[in-house]
Amino acid sequence: MSLPNDTDAEQAPSDPLDGRKISDILSTLVDGIDTPTVTLGVLRDALSERIYGVFLLLLALPNLVPFPVPGLSAVTGVPLLLLTFQMMFNIQPPWLPKIILRRAIKTAQLQRVSAHSLPHLRKVE
Repeated sequence: MSLPNDTDAEQAPSDPLDGRKISDILSTLVDGIDTPTVTLGVLRDALSERIYGVFLLLLALPNLVPFPVPGLSAVTGVPLLLLTFQMMFNIQPPWLPKIILRRAIKTAQLQRVSAHSLPHLRKVE
């Protein structure tokens, strides 16, 4: 009986983002945008499977409001549920309705948001 050696072992799939942090990827992406707008589909594709964490965080943050907002948990809860099911079944990239994927964000706004949020994101990472 022989033990499998390294050449027999299956190669692990390579990470398309080479182990880079979300903050580094976002910083590179935002700095490299040369169009007046960017779609959510482009952001989703650039972040690959790491977009799940970003989406989950963005959908969970409104529920941290210290005063109750009627209906807020239902509005954010349904998309959270859909994303978690997609994570469970390893759907890559996460499916989103085309109307959301086509949604454009002004590059200037994205740069402002990233300038304010990236330092906090780096601390969390």
